[in-house]
Amino acid sequence: MEYGEQLFNLRKYVRSIGGPESTLRMLEFLDENKDDMPSDYREMFDSVMDGMRELLSSTEQIFPQMTK
Repeated sequence: MEYGEQLFNLRKYVRSIGGPESTLRMLEFLDENKDDMPSDYREMFDSVMDGMRELLSSTEQIFPQMTK
């Protein structure tokens, strides 16, 4: 499943349980409640977070002065 599809499915899941819809708040909510997530959504969440970490580390390499 592609990254965009994973985010979309996580957003549908969070909406179905009454969580926030904006991406950052949704990811924070999922992180706080990850132990209660069904395993398939937990795998999607972990994959999305790995992608976010990769993106942020790439940004740090491009703009090192901004991370200090």
